[in-house]
Amino acid sequence: MVYTAQGYTAYYNVTAQPLAVEITNVVFTELDITHFNVTVRNRNESSTFVNVNKIIVTLENGTVKETAPEATLPYKLDRNSPMTFKCEWNWTGYRGKNVLVSVLTTQNYTVQYIKATPSPIEIINAIFDAANTNSFNVTVHNSALYYTHVLITNVALTFENGTVKLINGTAVSPQLPYNLTKG
Repeated sequence: MVYTAQGYTAYYNVTAQPLAVEITNVVFTELDITHFNVTVRNRNESSTFVNVNKIIVTLENGTVKETAPEATLPYKLDRNSPMTFKCEWNWTGYRGKNVLVSVLTTQNYTVQYIKATPSPIEIINAIFDAANTNSFNVTVHNSALYYTHVLITNVALTFENGTVKLINGTAVSPQLPYNLTKG
């Protein structure tokens, strides 16, 4: 609206075209625990380019960590263009947990993506023997790249119907809790 000293008013309706920016992928690589990659795409449906000016991660407890991307920010991302940012953040002590990755633009537009960092442990194998229905074997591996041991405190079975059976730690061999060293 425009107002004049003489009391005239002029109106013009403008509908801004929406931005169509998205995070298409977040990758945490086991071999590089000091960085992660985030791919941002400015889709063809966007009305204009965007300037990515900040990438942050929010931890499960609400702590916000600003990252240091290798690309110079702000980074101009044209319509119909993707860009993968390599972001510095040491997630060594934050394994197996969700992070909220947020990409902020100078156009005051934010996109977010939730991703779990790789767990330091994984179940390698579980063997159920039809001849022995009283027990089963499970092999658990702690990554050699993890910085410390892990303490296994529980073993649980989840059945198809969603029922969970917690296995008594004294019925496990070796008994729980069990200190599993790295590697």
